[in-house]
Amino acid sequence: MRIFGIPILVIISINCILLLLITKSLMGIEAVAKMSNFHKVKISLRASAILMPLLGMTWVLGFIVFNNTTIIFSYLFVIINSFQVSEIYYKALE
Repeated sequence: MRIFGIPILVIISINCILLLLITKSLMGIEAVAKMSNFHKVKISLRASAILMPLLGMTWVLGFIVFNNTTIIFSYLFVIINSFQVSEIYYKALE
């Protein structure tokens, strides 16, 4: 568990901190600061949905797969990681 789990937990925690810092700086932009709370939440959720695959947050599922024998998490991990690769690939083609 330690050989696989500790590095993944360190990476996940660093990525969570980065996600929070990016969202905080996004809310500090003057145009966003003037919006209503509903629009702020909408913008932050959209930014989080975009940044999570880029930061590798799908490894949370990988960690769950490692500690759990449920096959559903294995399938979710593989499917979501394949979307991450295809998204990066298509962005590179633009």
